[in-house]
Amino acid sequence: MCRVGIINKNIIVMKKFFLFTVMMLPLFAACNKPDPEPSPEPEPDPIPVEKQELSIGLTRTSGAADSDFLRNDKVGLYVVNYKGSQPGSFLSEGNHVDNMGFTYLGMWSPDQRIYWADNETKADFYCYYPYSADIENVENHLFGTAVDQSTLESYRASDFLLGKVEGATPSADPVTIKLDHKMSRLVVSLVAGNGYSAADMESAEVTICSIKTGAKINLATGQMEASGSVEEVIPYAENGG
Repeated sequence: MCRVGIINKNIIVMKKFFLFTVMMLPLFAACNKPDPEPSPEPEPDPIPVEKQELSIGLTRTSGAADSDFLRNDKVGLYVVNYKGSQPGSFLSEGNHVDNMGFTYLGMWSPDQRIYWADNETKADFYCYYPYSADIENVENHLFGTAVDQSTLESYRASDFLLGKVEGATPSADPVTIKLDHKMSRLVVSLVAGNGYSAADMESAEVTICSIKTGAKINLATGQMEASGSVEEVIPYAENGG
């Protein structure tokens, strides 16, 4: 009887030891998991391409009193990017450059620096003079001429000029734009004779009657339409007489 009791006791102990060992195996297995594979290193961001600053050079068709731009003259510039190989649409706003003012200070200086879209995208340039800060519709820009154009300043301010360059390629060089006169230039010559002397010509006062002093201008096409009231305009005397 005593041997039986001893045998049973040993059996119980062995069972407890065996169960304890099995319970510990998962713990050791969890501590010995392999290291995770390292994450791939992210590719570095591409180095940005430096864009070229956009600049312009302007010329104008000749006129006896206005063949050159003067210091502090100001023009407006629109730049319309191509879409692939096709020209973009010239809009009243939302172009690459919208009505940027350029002032002549020996060279043309923009109100703020502007840049090409990139080093490949071509663009159309639309430039006009004199500058207006509040153009609402580029297809119907309202422009008014002075009734009294007796001074050079008022005469020049009454002369609308417009120029366009198509498909300009990005470059560090200025884009040269030629501006053409869009208004009619009426020249009145006074000649002595028929009872009028040279002295009479010197003191003569000239007024041009029945002139509309307004215009509707399409900046994209250059088309114009006279508008506004009919006025009597005092012209500029170029020779001072």
